[in-house]
Amino acid sequence: MHRLLHARWARGFAALSVAVVGLNTNKSAQTKQSDKPAGKERCVVIGAGIVGLTTAYFLSLSGVREIHVVDKHAECSMGASFQNGGVINVESIFPVNSYLKIGSTMRNSLMSTLTGSTTNTVITWQAFFEQLLEQTRLEWIYMFAMTPGLLRWLYYFNLNQPEDMVKKNSLAMMQIGASTGPLFEQVAKDVKLDRDNSNFSHTPGLCLFHVDDPAAFIKARKEKYDNVHKKQYISGEELQAVMAETGLAGLSECAYNVGVVEPKNMTINTRSFCKKLQDTLMTRGVKFHFCSTVDRISVEDDRCTGVLLNDGREVDAESVVVCAGYESIYLMHGIGVCLPLAPIKAYSLHISNAKVAGQLQYATHLEAGTACLVTPYRDAVPASVRVTGVRDLDGYNDIVRKERVAALMHSARTFVGDDFDEFEDVKVWAGVMAVSPDDLPIVGTSKRYKNLYMNTGHGFRGTNYSLTSAKLLSEVMDGADVTCIDKLAATPERFGI
Repeated sequence: MHRLLHARWARGFAALSVAVVGLNTNKSAQTKQSDKPAGKERCVVIGAGIVGLTTAYFLSLSGVREIHVVDKHAECSMGASFQNGGVINVESIFPVNSYLKIGSTMRNSLMSTLTGSTTNTVITWQAFFEQLLEQTRLEWIYMFAMTPGLLRWLYYFNLNQPEDMVKKNSLAMMQIGASTGPLFEQVAKDVKLDRDNSNFSHTPGLCLFHVDDPAAFIKARKEKYDNVHKKQYISGEELQAVMAETGLAGLSECAYNVGVVEPKNMTINTRSFCKKLQDTLMTRGVKFHFCSTVDRISVEDDRCTGVLLNDGREVDAESVVVCAGYESIYLMHGIGVCLPLAPIKAYSLHISNAKVAGQLQYATHLEAGTACLVTPYRDAVPASVRVTGVRDLDGYNDIVRKERVAALMHSARTFVGDDFDEFEDVKVWAGVMAVSPDDLPIVGTSKRYKNLYMNTGHGFRGTNYSLTSAKLLSEVMDGADVTCIDKLAATPERFGI
């Protein structure tokens, strides 16, 4: 059995295993320094995944004197960064609002539950009400007043579904993409990343579809998105030639008739990148603290003054940056800030000893049965394959559902082949990703607390968005007039925070 990972208000967030650690616990000293720019003396970053580590990286470049990175795990990048798809999709322009339809997803979820049919996304009742079910009776009124959980997320999700909002968010995604590629090259060089041993390469992306009318499908996509980014659509003989060179198995069985080539994309082993970032940050004096827990953030008027740890210690902090993924929602609730995040659980399979692994030429997204992304991993000998897909609105828990793994395994067998041992050669992973209502990260400070910052809500694009959002946050903390992307696209104010 897997233990549910819920933070409980009645126990002061004792299950939220994220800690903030600082050196100076003198509150009077903190008060005297309150007029200084927040974060320039001591900044504490909560979370040691790729978002937290890249945040610490850019803060270290911006002149922050003392940085502490903390995390609930024993090592860095053990959350959603651990086994994701590893694709840096710089050409991503389709926000979740453009393809996720809540009504049809709920119908498909019900049919999947009743009949066992496969579907890409399953919604369970826990996702809607788990935060309410965890509360004591006295806290229910407060939680209802804050429009908790997925109900709040759905409100803002619907506001971002009209075509003009989809287009606006698509433009912001392209702006992030334009920044992402150069930043990865810059940081990889700075930290002396071993490209071969980190799977860091320019690997083109490929999306394959089977549609009723290919010409109409392509025309509609062009009319809607060409002014954002002109995609390279292929069909007919050109499509057949590209599919033949992918190295994938089983493509002929799916009758694909439309493809989209994304030549500028890259791949990376996110965990290897994170470990190199940690090594580099340690040489620059950044302190790491693992295996700690926090009860709550202490606040006074419009500032946070420190954090209360579960062992009774209260640690002062000049500024705090929350980069704890979906766990950020529980931590911020404790001080009256409600983040509209959806807990979407994703699954992945890391497959060794598959013959096609060394032949793969693209990171390929395949729409068939249960959609999946197949990514080549060439950072070891022999090469391996990462297959990701299956996304469930299933609440915040660590339950690995066998039927969902089986659905993803079926897709893996179709496209990777049947020559690997399911029990010996496959590592199964499931983790919860924090998806914002408009599919863009939430970066900046809240209206309520001047020195409390957040960098969360990256959804399925944590690796892709990490460097840009981290750089943006460092610029926001510096009060910069010009930022790497339009800071309004990621500001917490768009959700009333």
